[in-house]
Amino acid sequence: MLRSLTQLVRPGGIFVFQEPTWVPLLAFAARFPLWSKLLHVIHEAFLRSSVNPEMGIALYRMFQEVGLPTPAMHIETPLGSDANFTSLIWEVAASNTVVSFVPMVGVWARKPMST
Repeated sequence: MLRSLTQLVRPGGIFVFQEPTWVPLLAFAARFPLWSKLLHVIHEAFLRSSVNPEMGIALYRMFQEVGLPTPAMHIETPLGSDANFTSLIWEVAASNTVVSFVPMVGVWARKPMST
């Protein structure tokens, strides 16, 4: 799909994507046994259904494979302790700390100008 998009964007145009990365989330949740188990079950379901839960990180290589420059990247991780974050599992609510949702990797690069 990315290769096809390179044909639609004019030279100098910008490619921007935001995709998840589960590795930091799984590590962050490790201190909460129930929360961690739930996240691992979801992660495993993604893997078994051929969804790439590390697509955000994979875009670094993919941009270059289709002839785009090495992309600029960053990770945004929503953190919280309010009801929106803690209502899922009492364990998190009782922890008196913040928890994370799935970090999102922002990836962008400018299509090279024609020579």
